[in-house]
Amino acid sequence: SDPEGSLFDGLSDFEEDAHDPSQTRIAVEWYTRAAAHGHCKAMYNLAHLMATGQGLPLSLDGATHLLRQAAHSNYSRAQYALALELARDAAQLRATSAYNS
Repeated sequence: SDPEGSLFDGLSDFEEDAHDPSQTRIAVEWYTRAAAHGHCKAMYNLAHLMATGQGLPLSLDGATHLLRQAAHSNYSRAQYALALELARDAAQLRATSAYNS
């Protein structure tokens, strides 16, 4: 028996239905397991669900942590999402600084 192989088989079963509310709880379970094994796409998808509070508690810090992990593993979608997040943060800091000046 190959537990890691069956883990990824289970993950692929739910990737297409991850945004179906009836499947979200199951998708979170599989994404969490796969992310723990270093699966970058699972980290990215779990970060999205975490950032939107779908299937698990809303956690922007947790989502950013997962995006960073996936980005450091060269997953391009995570790199792009993280770059957008950092750009939004920088813009918000500039706006706050300008407002307080």
